[in-house]
Amino acid sequence: MTVCIAAICEHNMIIGASDRMLTAGDIEFEPVPTSAGKEFPLKITPLNDSRSIVIMMAGASDIQAQIALKIIRFIDATEKQSPQKIWSVEDTVNLYIDFYNQEKSRRAASAILAPFNLEPNTFIARQKEMLDGFSEMIARELMNFQMPPVETIITGADASGSHLYTLFDNRPSCCDSVGFAAIGIGARHAESQFMLNGYSRFVPQEEALWMIYMAKRKSEIAPGVGKITDLFCVTPNTPAKTPKFRFLNDIIEKAQFEKIYDAFEKKQLSAFQEARAEIKPIMEKIVQEFKKTPPTQS
Repeated sequence: MTVCIAAICEHNMIIGASDRMLTAGDIEFEPVPTSAGKEFPLKITPLNDSRSIVIMMAGASDIQAQIALKIIRFIDATEKQSPQKIWSVEDTVNLYIDFYNQEKSRRAASAILAPFNLEPNTFIARQKEMLDGFSEMIARELMNFQMPPVETIITGADASGSHLYTLFDNRPSCCDSVGFAAIGIGARHAESQFMLNGYSRFVPQEEALWMIYMAKRKSEIAPGVGKITDLFCVTPNTPAKTPKFRFLNDIIEKAQFEKIYDAFEKKQLSAFQEARAEIKPIMEKIVQEFKKTPPTQS
């Protein structure tokens, strides 16, 4: 029950947005920030010291939190051992898949093997002791084990430029050429805004920022998408050792984006009503023409 959106724009800047809606059992709630923009929202997590790579999460929050923490620890340890290593977005995607698969194997073993006092290694070693039907059943259940669904955006800047990936469970898709991506229950509503406006990864930064904000607001029509909006950007072309990641919540609040959006919506509604008024006499004429035409004989 969420929406996360990210897009690449002019000068390889990356802009992203998410809601804050959390689900615990059958309860949905939005945590209110203690100080706007100061803390990292739960659905947007910068992964490395330079904060040039960001993970955005939807779906089973416990799985996502575990994987994100493992990725952060792994990257930190690797960068301490090899300070010269430049971490790539693709490396991070592959790392996510590895940790996802490990978590899936762990959960499958706990659910299927543990009740028989088995673990993966002992199951393989003791297969000759088991009835064929039993070992085949266990193997089939391990292969077909289902994890709670998760959706992920991994985006950021590395030596080869800015990149954008989506993952549905452990299946990755590169969205670099399209230039935008969305996940969560509000994804279709958000993506339609980009498609209707002919978005490309080369649009001006101000257009991308507005498109991201508008897509997030439009996605709120989907059940379970929260009203609070968290925004961030990654700017690759910053001086060395300067953080590339920045939350934009404070800027958006000061610029009164909500008022700008409300005024935009009113103008759209007004334009629709004007067009409807112009179309009405045309439709009336069409109806009159039908009334004049005699019915055809079958």
